Amino acid sequence: MKAQKKKLLKTLIKIAITVGLLVIVFNNIQFGEIFGIIEKASWQYILVSIILYALSQWVSSKRLHRVLKNIDLHISKRSNTLLYLQGMFYNLFIPGGVGGDGYKIYMLNKHLGWPLKITTASLLIDRVTGLFAMIILILMASFWIPIDGYSILKNGILALSIIASIIALVIGIRLLFPSFRGKLKGAIPLAFLVQAIQICCFIAILKSLHVNTDYIPYTLVFLVSGILSIFSFSGIGIREIIFLKATLIFSFEENIAVSAGLLFSIITTIVSLGGIVTHFKPSLIFGTDTIFEPEVDKTISPQKTE
Repeated sequence: MKAQKKKLLKTLIKIAITVGLLVIVFNNIQFGEIFGIIEKASWQYILVSIILYALSQWVSSKRLHRVLKNIDLHISKRSNTLLYLQGMFYNLFIPGGVGGDGYKIYMLNKHLGWPLKITTASLLIDRVTGLFAMIILILMASFWIPIDGYSILKNGILALSIIASIIALVIGIRLLFPSFRGKLKGAIPLAFLVQAIQICCFIAILKSLHVNTDYIPYTLVFLVSGILSIFSFSGIGIREIIFLKATLIFSFEENIAVSAGLLFSIITTIVSLGGIVTHFKPSLIFGTDTIFEPEVDKTISPQKTE
C-alpha cells in the first residue's frame, strides 16, 4: 500500500512538473506565434524526421535485443520489437521514460518466465549504454562551442571528461554488473547509432523550420534535453523549457527553438502511439516465444556478490 502511494506521489509530482514547465514556456512566448511557425513548416522534412525517429527506435530495440542475447536471454526479434514499441506507448503515460521498461520487465517475467533480477539488470544496462552515448556526444559537441580566451582549457577539460566517462563506464560495469563484463559487444556502437539517427531527425525538424545554420548548438541542447527528459512525461515540458532557456546562451531565436522542441515531442508521441495495437491485443507480442530456462546465473543483480 505504501509503495502504491509512493508511486502515485511520484506520478503526481511529475505531472505537476510537466504542466508547470509548459505554463512557464507559454508565459514567455506567444503560443499563436509557435503555432504559426509550425503551420509554415516544410512537411516533407517533417515526414523525414518521423521516419528517422521511427528508425532510431527500431535500432534501439535491436540494441536491447543484443544485450539480452549476449547474456543468453533469448526472445525473437519480432517479439522484442513489438514489446519495445508497446513500452514506448506506456512511456507516454508513465513519467520518467522508464515506465515502459517496468512493463517490459513484467511481461518478460510473466510470459517467458525470466528472473526479475536479471531482466531488470539487463534493461538497466541497456539504458546505461544509451546514457553513455549521449554524454559522450554532448562532450564532443561542446568542442565546437567557442569560449573566448579559454579554448585550450575548455578543450582539455572536455577531453579529460570523455576519458573519465569511459573509465567510469568500465569500472561501473565491473563493480555493479560483473556478470555483464565483456558482454556489451555491439550494444554500445548501436547506442551511438541511435543518437546519431535522432540527431539527424532533429536536424530534419530544424530544416523543416527553415533553419540552415547553428546545428551544433541546437544538437547540444537537444542531447541535454534528452537526458533531462526523465523528469517529465515523454520529455514534454522539459525539452521546451531547455530550448527556451538556451536562447539566453546561444544565438538562435526562441520561438524557433521552442517550436523545434515541441515538434520533436509531437513526433515522439506519433511514433509511440504505434504501440496501441499490442496494448489491446498483447497476444501478438509473444506469439512465437515460449517459456524457457535461461542459461545464466539467476542471482545476478545490480549489486556485486561474492
